[in-house]
Amino acid sequence: IGVSNFAEPTLSSLDEALDRYEQLAIESTCQVLAKVWEGGVDGPRLVLVNRPEHVMRDSLFDALSKSLRRAHVVREHTTDATRPVDLHISWTGSPAEAIIEIKWLGNAMKEPGKTGLTTYRAKRAQEGADQLADYLDRKKSTGVDDMRSGYLVVFDARRKNVKDPSTRLSRTDALAFEHEALAYSPDHSASRRDFAPPRRFFLRPRESAFLEAA
Repeated sequence: IGVSNFAEPTLSSLDEALDRYEQLAIESTCQVLAKVWEGGVDGPRLVLVNRPEHVMRDSLFDALSKSLRRAHVVREHTTDATRPVDLHISWTGSPAEAIIEIKWLGNAMKEPGKTGLTTYRAKRAQEGADQLADYLDRKKSTGVDDMRSGYLVVFDARRKNVKDPSTRLSRTDALAFEHEALAYSPDHSASRRDFAPPRRFFLRPRESAFLEAA
């Protein structure tokens, strides 16, 4: 009982910090996240830069490092011999830990300064959820008693009918996915206590760049 009561405030503070961060992410007002757009944050915000996950990770790292009290936030924390998770959080004087896996959806440049897009759709979110569940299982298999929770954070920059960073989109196409919830099957957060409900941060396009209605 003592461990549970001790750990609860730290994890609830993480949820609150993620809530606050979402407000920054929506319009890319975080100074770090502003760099994630091909053409800059003042451009149309339709296509992400090449390898945008690093910008997203650094943005979330910066926000959580500043907002979480008595917490130690680490980027690319190695959980085992496979690959590192994006963020690891521990709290002073508490056995609670959190690991965060970051995925993105939408279109990104394949290579800096060249044409061609890499596209990730909703399936990518499920892959991230399964990956995170595997991380958690691997740690449990060590037999170590822990208070670890997994968080999946999905940056959603999907648009309809994007061909290149300079595409002019209608409001309908640009905001087509704004309110589309991601479905998970299996939904790990519904079946296990160490898997928090996934977070989706929709990154809005720049409204002044919308194609005017005819």
